[in-house]
Amino acid sequence: MGVGKSRIITNAINHIMETPLKDELLKCEIPILIVVSSTQLRDKEMPAELEKWGCKHEVKLACYQSTYRWKKEIGLLIADEMDFALGAGAKYMKTFINNKFKYFFGLSGTILGKKAELSNLLFNKLPFFKYPIKQAQVDGVLNKTVFWIHEVPLSYKKSETAPYGEISKYKWIEKKIKECKENYESYLDCVRKTHDEGCYEEMMKWKRYKEYWESSGKNKNSRLEFLRTADSLVEYAKRLIWRVLEKSEKNKVLLFSEYTKTIDKITPYGYYGNKKDNAEILKSFNEGKIRVLGAAKKVYRGINFNGLNHCIVQSYSSSITNAHQGFVGRMVRLDPGDTAYVHILVSYYTDNEGNKIYTQNMAWAKKFLNTREFSHIKKFIYNEGLR
Repeated sequence: MGVGKSRIITNAINHIMETPLKDELLKCEIPILIVVSSTQLRDKEMPAELEKWGCKHEVKLACYQSTYRWKKEIGLLIADEMDFALGAGAKYMKTFINNKFKYFFGLSGTILGKKAELSNLLFNKLPFFKYPIKQAQVDGVLNKTVFWIHEVPLSYKKSETAPYGEISKYKWIEKKIKECKENYESYLDCVRKTHDEGCYEEMMKWKRYKEYWESSGKNKNSRLEFLRTADSLVEYAKRLIWRVLEKSEKNKVLLFSEYTKTIDKITPYGYYGNKKDNAEILKSFNEGKIRVLGAAKKVYRGINFNGLNHCIVQSYSSSITNAHQGFVGRMVRLDPGDTAYVHILVSYYTDNEGNKIYTQNMAWAKKFLNTREFSHIKKFIYNEGLR
């Protein structure tokens, strides 16, 4: 990410059209097709990049959301953000199955885990070239990033969603999860020993209950819902944005949140979904007319920000791909000598003995912070609080 996929695509197109293969491509229904992951990329970002880097030839642009239904003959198929096609139940990978193409070029900022396995199965080839963010930053091709982990205490304050305060609510949720886990493990042991069908049904029931309290969207009191909407994290994010913007007029902040409703609580400048003012807000941010932008997954791919040097991650999952493409991937567009700062908010409370007890979002954060790809990035703890 950030090392210039659009320029590589442009150079590839210009090169192949200067070889004898040109005549073969031009005989096809679509001589050159670039497939992208969003209409923003199709209609604005990619055309601008092709023009910027001097693409000399006519190119058709389309989205994976359409091309997986096609049955066309393509000369050169270029798959931008190729890992996108390998996600979503892998239905978009039908782009590479239903369509016939003579030559193929796939590029991606991140292909990890099952997506890498799918890629290898589909093409029967491993990537011929890898250049991860870690190496690009070590080489000085990309600007450096720094992680700041902000420890945010859960609040004693009573609210509509936490009638006895956030600490009491979190403990209550954890107690529910523990009860479900213990019952699940008890019936699992029964299944292993007896293979009894009744034990199996009870085991699966408690497994569903556990998931209901951990992460179900149907449960407004699930742990996931709590940690994505906690007032303590919302208020801390507001204060941190103010502190960063106050420190320098050159600072810009991208706020990441899993929920758009939470973004709206923190900033009026939300870039997500199909809002009519998305293009205007993005333009204002890049031109410096506004210096904070709240975003969800919409900006994980293909969106470039001018002068962005601070990212505040208010809520998140344990997804390593999201961290690569979003929290870090959007922050490597500065000059190579500059540094970008990624602020991760984690929650905790203090027990009766004065020990810090971290909530589940610390476990999620550790999963992506401790990956090999981020091992070179400096990490600091901020526990002084913000007033």
